[in-house]
Amino acid sequence: MSMIKFAIVIGVCVLVVMGCATSPTPAPPEKPKAADDAETPAPPPEVRPEEPEVKAPEAVPPPADIPPEKEEPAAPPPADEAPEETGKPEEPADENENTDPVAAPPPVPAVADDDMEITASVTFEEPDAATLCTTDSGEGLGLKWSIADGAGRFSGTTVPSAPGTWLSNSFQFPVGIDFRTKLEISGEIRIAHSDGLHVIALWAPGHHAANRLCIYYAGRPGRGNYVIQTHWMNIETTTTGKRAIPAFGDEKDAFHQMRMLLDRGRKKVDYYVDDIHLGTVSYEGEIDPITSVGMDIETPNGGTKMDIRYDNIKVRSSGPLY
Repeated sequence: MSMIKFAIVIGVCVLVVMGCATSPTPAPPEKPKAADDAETPAPPPEVRPEEPEVKAPEAVPPPADIPPEKEEPAAPPPADEAPEETGKPEEPADENENTDPVAAPPPVPAVADDDMEITASVTFEEPDAATLCTTDSGEGLGLKWSIADGAGRFSGTTVPSAPGTWLSNSFQFPVGIDFRTKLEISGEIRIAHSDGLHVIALWAPGHHAANRLCIYYAGRPGRGNYVIQTHWMNIETTTTGKRAIPAFGDEKDAFHQMRMLLDRGRKKVDYYVDDIHLGTVSYEGEIDPITSVGMDIETPNGGTKMDIRYDNIKVRSSGPLY
């Protein structure tokens, strides 16, 4: 090779080497935006407290002894309500009877005996003690009225009555003028004998028989209840307390006192049996002057043998003029 060709080759190689050293680095190929988005990590999602899963309530199958298509029977009416068509108390339901022992009574809000003035009283101790009483013996239940062992008495066998109808024998006597703030009405009963359903009430009607106060004993042989009755109070009332207590179990041999204490200043009536407080009835409006007091024996059943005793029916009053 001639020197000229060699020099040319060397020169070309030098130029090639220098061009490679000074040429810019080519930029990488542009990526699609979607690819950039795919490679860019997404921000972490907002962390929220975990909420419990809400499940729809499961259907509760009815008890095996109640068909699904039938509803359970409604609760019985309160103890102090009476059937609307007759105004008489219903027979006590066994499931409503309270057989628990009677607790010690709370303090009795009655006034002391020496503060009370006797307005009227029938004790049946004297031969003429019952002359004040008006009785319907021979009518109603057909029981006979008499005085026996120092007590009033309805006895005999009851006459049949129409289905759903209550009949009664009763006695009553006048109170006189009721003009003071407090009035206490009480009477004692003993069920010497009864072989069927019976109701014995102590009641005190106001003027024109409006707003009658009432407490009663209802039962069968061996069981029963003393009950507050507000059905005859023709004003708005609210009852608090026990409303009723079970029989003591010795009603065949012992007298028990039913008592009502009207306090017109407080607009309340407190009800007791042997100083056990049944409850308090608060009322709106006014209680008319009490004109008489009575007791009775009631039953819807004929052919029932009865011997019911009554004693120490008293009305006492106290407080300022009202």
